[in-house]
Amino acid sequence: MLQILTDCPDDRAHTGAPVAAIVFLAIFSLLIFGDAVATAFALSNAVKNLQRVAYPSDSKDEKSVFLHNMHA
Repeated sequence: MLQILTDCPDDRAHTGAPVAAIVFLAIFSLLIFGDAVATAFALSNAVKNLQRVAYPSDSKDEKSVFLHNMHA
């Protein structure tokens, strides 16, 4: 075993384990960031829809439909 180490020295800066860990952490970080963006987008749309349902807008189309129905 010792003879193999002297014949084949390991002069590389990075072995497989640190490279795999760096790649894993980079991909994991990108996934976490993507999840945060998707969550923020979904929450903002949910709040907008909730506000639209709770406080309907006073558009002219809705008023004209309401008045038309009142006179009919």
